[in-house]
Amino acid sequence: MKVSILIPTFQEGRYITRCLNSIITNEYDFFGTDSEILVIDGHSTDGTRDIVAGFIERYPFVKMIDNPDIVQVVGLNVGLKLATGDIIIRCDAHSEYPRNYVSELVAWHAKGLAANIGGCWVTLPGDDSIRAQAIAEVMRHPVGVGLTYRTAPEGKERFVDTVPFGSWKRETIESVGPFDEEFIRAQDLEHNMRLRARGEKILMLPWLRIRYYARESYDKAASMFYQYGYWKNKVNRKFGTICSLRQLIPPLFVLGLITLAIGACCSPVITGLLIAYLALYIVPILAFSLLIIFQQPPERRSFGFFLLIAIAFFMTHFSYGFGYIMGFINIILLRRKDLAKNLTNHTR
Repeated sequence: MKVSILIPTFQEGRYITRCLNSIITNEYDFFGTDSEILVIDGHSTDGTRDIVAGFIERYPFVKMIDNPDIVQVVGLNVGLKLATGDIIIRCDAHSEYPRNYVSELVAWHAKGLAANIGGCWVTLPGDDSIRAQAIAEVMRHPVGVGLTYRTAPEGKERFVDTVPFGSWKRETIESVGPFDEEFIRAQDLEHNMRLRARGEKILMLPWLRIRYYARESYDKAASMFYQYGYWKNKVNRKFGTICSLRQLIPPLFVLGLITLAIGACCSPVITGLLIAYLALYIVPILAFSLLIIFQQPPERRSFGFFLLIAIAFFMTHFSYGFGYIMGFINIILLRRKDLAKNLTNHTR
């Protein structure tokens, strides 16, 4: 069966080689099935295009397409228009894929159990720094990001709300339509909500472990989680419902923190409540951080690593929660249209 793999890129020079190598060395026969790997690039200037050009010289099924806009969702739709495969698989340049990834997705689509099928993440540090390792630990911990495909254990296949990246039969995309380009972020969540509204199912194959490289610095990770929270509101507004109850926990935490901090300026009683509120959050976070430390090899058990993990927990929760609050104000209450102005960059 012919497969089209779509990889939208912008400034992915650090990761694209590992990504493409992992796909090209898959067990799937790209030559025999006339399959294709489409790299849709938003005019990168960091060497991404030169690296992809090198792959094109060696593998004729790898092609590079220009994205007229650096925004990822536009690149995805460019790829969908040009893809010729019976199965369309979205991949991310920040990731590496297991050798059976393509063949497993094709085989499970043949069973007709779901409209969108994907694997789950094994989150890895973005670089070798201890800070990047702390961020990765939090991103693969249920207390950090909740019980999602980021933290899913291996086991039997199961139906879920969303999967990383995704794969579809061509007729599914033709029926439900492309990604909504108003969603500069959360386009995959919006697309899955559309599928589910039609009664379609989304299937996770938890043994397909995608090696995902997390952001390597607090500012990049904070920006990413802020945008995740911000753009959830646009999905909520479009469908008139929240995606899940767990998405409300961080904004409620941040709202309580801000409210008590303002009140503490006027009342010693509220100051006491603020201290108690912070203690109820900080004590469990320190405990979970300590548990993570005990799970590390002896050479990595340090007080500094412990503190960086605790900071990463707070950064994740606060950034997502504050982004959600700002998105609720701008998207739900003020119903602003100029949402792209809230992006500091367009990379993933």
